[in-house]
Amino acid sequence: MAATTKTLTRPSRSWTRQAAEIQERIAALQVELKRILSKTAPPKVRFDPHEAGHELTIRMQEAEGGSWTGAELESRFGLTPATLHRRRKEHRIVHWRDALHQFHYPKWQFTPTGALLCGLQEIMRYFLGPRRQFDGRRALDLLRAGEVGKVLAHAKAHAAENTW
Repeated sequence: MAATTKTLTRPSRSWTRQAAEIQERIAALQVELKRILSKTAPPKVRFDPHEAGHELTIRMQEAEGGSWTGAELESRFGLTPATLHRRRKEHRIVHWRDALHQFHYPKWQFTPTGALLCGLQEIMRYFLGPRRQFDGRRALDLLRAGEVGKVLAHAKAHAAENTW
């Protein structure tokens, strides 16, 4: 037992040498790991709102079949600029304006005959109109304030009751 205690308190030279080699290997591995991680670390990205808006516009232009311009809607379905203007002003149609001030209208909101999808106007009115259930605020205002749950709960309740 005395020999065992002596071995534990006084390591042999070969054990000390092995421990030193292991520590050197660990240090070398740490250096190599830091080098690898520095190469694979994601670059720091700054948020560019203009770039984000541009990417969103591109996605909207391509989503669900793309979009039509006002001129295309007029030639295809006979929708006049005055009609489109009125629908935009009344928030009855989804649209955006490009850098050349040309309006675009997603194709998904139209039926094959050029009419708006049934229910779209009511949803737009719900989304953009003030609601007494939201203390006179719009669903859009609540979403911007981060109150998504309140808007979803209200929409689900009305969908279940079919009282849009």
